[in-house]
Amino acid sequence: LKAIRASGLWSQGPNLSRFAYWLAVGRTDAMPESRETFLADVGQVLAGECMTIRPDGSVSRRTYWSPQQIPDDGASRMEDLDGLFDEVMELHLRADVPVGVLLSGGMDSVTITCRYSKLTGGPANRTQPIHAFSYVADEFDESTQLRDTIEQTGVIPHRVSDASSLEMWERMRAF
Repeated sequence: LKAIRASGLWSQGPNLSRFAYWLAVGRTDAMPESRETFLADVGQVLAGECMTIRPDGSVSRRTYWSPQQIPDDGASRMEDLDGLFDEVMELHLRADVPVGVLLSGGMDSVTITCRYSKLTGGPANRTQPIHAFSYVADEFDESTQLRDTIEQTGVIPHRVSDASSLEMWERMRAF
């Protein structure tokens, strides 16, 4: 959301109803899933959904996964999730181009980066390069988490800064 605010393409205020609900329940994880964000007139892509924005401005969304697609037979355990996670990671490693991850320093991206590193032999025995792309901004410093993850996994870091982000927004305005 910080990048959207900094882009100059959005000039609205906060989504007051979303903030009010958050204040009432006290936690974001207790809020129902919604396309709404904390910024007025800014939506989000829901979990298990992909969105395509075409050069003419048209938008399409489709759901590619839903928890309802998984039968609840009582056998779902952490070991099953761990195995499925590795299987998905291995499928993505079958690429004919170098593999990259978006590394933010948060739990999700660090977990994916560490798993990719492990599945490709670790830093010492890497079988293929892994590129990690990170957005770096002065007002939100995650450099410690990024540095620790990069050192532990041996990924090839690529940092995107505010300057390169502004350049991206300028290119998008040209559409």
